[in-house]
Amino acid sequence: MPHVFQGQLKKKIFLKMSREFTRMIVDLRTEFYIEKFISEFFTPTEQIMFAKRLAAIMMIHNGYSFSAIERTLKLSPSTVTRLWRMTETDKFTVIGRQKLKEKARKKFWDDFDVLVRLGMPEMGKGRWKFLDKRKPH
Repeated sequence: MPHVFQGQLKKKIFLKMSREFTRMIVDLRTEFYIEKFISEFFTPTEQIMFAKRLAAIMMIHNGYSFSAIERTLKLSPSTVTRLWRMTETDKFTVIGRQKLKEKARKKFWDDFDVLVRLGMPEMGKGRWKFLDKRKPH
């Protein structure tokens, strides 16, 4: 977890820094520049931390069990509980209730499902059909 110096910034300075940071992100506009900014600005550890936090919040909003979230994202029970409590008190209203386009939402969960299954075939009838394509005839 990143540590912040304990000395207090003046509120005016903090607000100015915060606005500038927000403007910097808003001005990026394209996925390419956003990804570039994230990789340049945040350490790999911070990127993983933020990505896990976002995935956990989205999983909570989509009804995944705590144990599934813990196993999938390798998070502690206390972290999942803390995020759930914050979700319950509307801490993440923008993240959890953001109205994504249906196509984008579906793509996220399809991609996420592939990551969770680590390439295993889908469950149910016909899940091994992909092997038929690999058989020599």
